Amino acid sequence: LNGAVGQVLFEAHKEENHGMGWKTRKSSFMGIGSLKIEKGDDNIPVFEKDSCQYAKLHKRLHQAARARVGRVVEEENINSKEDTPNIPVVRSCARVFTGSSEPFGAVFLHELSEKCRPKSSQNSALLYTVGVLGQNAKAPGEGEPKPERERMVKGKLQFVRYLYDTGINTIEVVKEYNQRHPETAVTTLRVPIVSGGTFKHPQVPAEVCALALLCGMQAVAYDGDLTIELMPSPPMDQAYQLIRVEEKPKSTGKDIREVVKNLDNGQKECFQHVVKPPFKLCAWCCS
Repeated sequence: LNGAVGQVLFEAHKEENHGMGWKTRKSSFMGIGSLKIEKGDDNIPVFEKDSCQYAKLHKRLHQAARARVGRVVEEENINSKEDTPNIPVVRSCARVFTGSSEPFGAVFLHELSEKCRPKSSQNSALLYTVGVLGQNAKAPGEGEPKPERERMVKGKLQFVRYLYDTGINTIEVVKEYNQRHPETAVTTLRVPIVSGGTFKHPQVPAEVCALALLCGMQAVAYDGDLTIELMPSPPMDQAYQLIRVEEKPKSTGKDIREVVKNLDNGQKECFQHVVKPPFKLCAWCCS
């Protein structure tokens, strides 16, 4: 949570310690959304991953999920744990599609306490995904990637497959959470492109990253009340147009062959090995 999401959460309640790993040379945890800091100032915020309690929570949930691949695990009473005493989270869920020690494709859902819901009380949860590596890179502020990290980088086809499975994980986590906790069900989910920037495979266009994610999301049958809001960008818009279906709740959607044939040759080569016909898209999650 060293990027924009972490900043938004801090701004929601910046006077309290939320265990997110943001520190400065002179002070302890702080929000940075409204700070004006001059270059060279000792108050420049620095993200310290080792002290981030969300990272510790994710590690704990990931270990539990690896023991139950394909199932949603859940943890409550998070603040009672020694290494996560300050996180303003009521409960957390997680799901993985592989038992690997690598976290790529893992999805975590955190129900936020009312005192730390950014911008609006209706922003009740944070859905966090671990983007797959398409190149040996790190997000800004995390330093230089280590050479041994290169072994974790996925090839073109595996990279896209991971994004597809991440889409499945995303909806499965929300679906299971909503079934267990209907009183706080997630009814609107805002979705960006995953691994479409820093970690993107150089041979995979950003619109294919988005397309794989959305197709994975649409592969999950779910009759609940859920609206997917796609964060706007040219690649996301292009992906959405490729899979857009009529707004009929019982529509069977488009055959994936209709999607693939609209891609140019380079994109088609990358994507057709991931979702093969006669895979069907459902209509419920695009709006």
